[in-house]
Amino acid sequence: HEQQQQQQPPPQQRWPQGDVFDEQRRARVLRALGDAAVRRVKAAVDAAFAANSNASLGAHTRAVVVVIDDEVVAEKYAVDDGITMNTPLVGWSMTKSILNALVGMRVADGALDVAAPLLFHDDDDDDVGGDDGIAKQAAVRQQQQRGGSVPTLEHGLRMVAGIDFVESYDPLVPRDPAKMLFGADGARSVAAYVRRKAQRDEPGSVWRYCSGTSNLVSRAFRHSFGDDDDDVAHVRAADYATSRLFRPLGMKSAVMEVDAAGHYVASSFSLATARDWARFGLLYLHDGVWRGGQRLLPQGWVDFTSAATPQSTNSSYGAHWWLGTGEALKGGFNNYPKLPLDAFFASGYEGQYVAVLPSARAVLVRLGCDKGGAFAFSLTDLAEATVAATATTPPPHDAQQHWWSA
Repeated sequence: HEQQQQQQPPPQQRWPQGDVFDEQRRARVLRALGDAAVRRVKAAVDAAFAANSNASLGAHTRAVVVVIDDEVVAEKYAVDDGITMNTPLVGWSMTKSILNALVGMRVADGALDVAAPLLFHDDDDDDVGGDDGIAKQAAVRQQQQRGGSVPTLEHGLRMVAGIDFVESYDPLVPRDPAKMLFGADGARSVAAYVRRKAQRDEPGSVWRYCSGTSNLVSRAFRHSFGDDDDDVAHVRAADYATSRLFRPLGMKSAVMEVDAAGHYVASSFSLATARDWARFGLLYLHDGVWRGGQRLLPQGWVDFTSAATPQSTNSSYGAHWWLGTGEALKGGFNNYPKLPLDAFFASGYEGQYVAVLPSARAVLVRLGCDKGGAFAFSLTDLAEATVAATATTPPPHDAQQHWWSA
């Protein structure tokens, strides 16, 4: 009898912690939205896949999930590609937004301070890679000392650290991102490659999107546990994302990859299912508090994250999250969707999105493989359908915030 009990599978958990929906609550949400609004949202979801059969259009959607009032209102997967709700999909630069959460949690732990100097050209040369790397770093350190200005962790999160790093993805001419990610010049970690770079601008003066900056922030995160040669610190840091973020959220599929030095490759390398990406968005929709009233991000962190960096183009960037500007823009690193002014979103190469729309009480997830890496897909239509669905609809009768904290 005891053996039979041990072999029984664990009970399935309710959404959002698990994948079993409370059908009564979900029905109340759908009824409140109304059939016409739900049909418009589902039509926008279908439209997101329309280009998949025409390669010349560039956009290729793999998964879409729409969450309104904490319930999955619509979702669809590219089943012809073998994609299902259980398929982990790469986030690319959405990993930067996960890093934002990890830094916030370490701030709450008292282990990091956003006003503290960013670990950049310090005296730890262990991961720089050979005499040449150490010499390059020493030269940059002298330049920085002469300038007398050192970037802070907040400068890194807001992409105003001023590092001389070329964010280009030309497949014919390898640039800094590819060299950083794939160990060029003998660097033994992604941060080591960036630590050789010169200080191009005065910290805080110029906004420049820079994946290298994210890996310096990741290195600061790693060093908040101890030095690179501290094995215990290495294990604690490597497990942190899983034990402190993914597991509490029920993000069972989520993975953040590390480099040879044990640092998260926080510029680029993470995977999760579409529903798990939606769970991540829900954490930010609820100001860093998870279902059951568990605060994972410190009070005020989401406000800090979604506050505009004034140096950024059209004030479109916060702290490792992009911001809604109320208009659609093209160019740079986004086919920039038209989102409400209070919206903010994670965005990744080849058209990955997790958008948080507080005024619409919604989270949108779109995962794709847009051809040639171009941002051929725009989230605008899906966002507009979602905003319209909630514009005249109050939260469900259970008072959303009370249900979430119960």
